[in-house]
Amino acid sequence: MSDKENENQVDEAFGELLANFVRQNPCLYDKKCKEYKDKKFAADIWSSIASACNMSGR
Repeated sequence: MSDKENENQVDEAFGELLANFVRQNPCLYDKKCKEYKDKKFAADIWSSIASACNMSGR
């Protein structure tokens, strides 16, 4: 497997992981969610997602 193919697989796996975390937090995208407009709530969720992905939240 080439480095490019390996990189593509890593990118795809990360994309799936990120999509799953976002799906678990509908207040990031569902306007019917009461916390949808709460910027601090959203920032906290994004920080926890970033932490779970071993990335910076800011």
